[in-house]
Amino acid sequence: MARSWSERYLLFHTGPRFADLHCHSICSDGTFSPEQLVEEAVSRKLKALAITDHDRIDSYELALPTARTSSLILGTGVEFSAFWLGTSVHVLGYDFLPGADSLKALVARHAARREQRNRAILERMKGRGLSCSYKELQQKFPGAILGRPHIAAWLIEQGVVTDFQQAFQLYLREGGLVYVAGETISVEETIQAIHDGGGKAVLAHPHLAEKGNMVKRLLDQCPFDGIEVYYGKFAESVCQRWVEMARKRKLLMTGGSDFHGSVKPFLSLGSSWVDEERFWQLFSNLRAGLYGSI
Repeated sequence: MARSWSERYLLFHTGPRFADLHCHSICSDGTFSPEQLVEEAVSRKLKALAITDHDRIDSYELALPTARTSSLILGTGVEFSAFWLGTSVHVLGYDFLPGADSLKALVARHAARREQRNRAILERMKGRGLSCSYKELQQKFPGAILGRPHIAAWLIEQGVVTDFQQAFQLYLREGGLVYVAGETISVEETIQAIHDGGGKAVLAHPHLAEKGNMVKRLLDQCPFDGIEVYYGKFAESVCQRWVEMARKRKLLMTGGSDFHGSVKPFLSLGSSWVDEERFWQLFSNLRAGLYGSI
């Protein structure tokens, strides 16, 4: 009897489902609060979680009280936008010490970069008769780290486009009508900040890389600690390539759904994960009690 896709995917993952290490809250571009992410993880019978908001690390402290009451294990996480040889690369940071100065400094730098870019995009939109002020975005998304997804949401609300895909395709992607590149921060700088904060740097979703042997060259030249081998709902045949690469290079293996809530309804929390052994290999600082009182 032929197995379904989900059955084959479950068998492909080594060990029982334990932790989703890639998800986003309202602190970046998700639709769940950090506290709601913890509750969702518990409802899906996950034992551990890492929230990896874009360029922001405060979701850990916000989610921690809820995690404590539910006995969910919570590790530190973040997803930084970076560039390497002119190519956009996402770097996941894990198990860094809460309050690490190097991470706070990088977060502040990203906040300034994003605001500058957002204002430049809004200025270009104004030139096309689409008037949205920065203050309006802040009021619409209180507490969020504003970026292109929030501008896309405004375009949808105004009836300019029908969905996020159209917003990016027509306006916000590279080459789009109002696209602005903004300042770039290197992969090397990003990894150094994560390491200085006591954490591990992981290459996010290599499954999405499109340029030849870029991932191999990137891993050759940058001191990554791991690879996100399981991601979203990619087929086992795609994931196996990265599992083998991680084994060959003796790198940590991570995995996660990239859950965003209603922004990406096709990805449920826990749809990709790691087992308990891999979780603790990654979160050695947490296991050693180096987070302080948790």
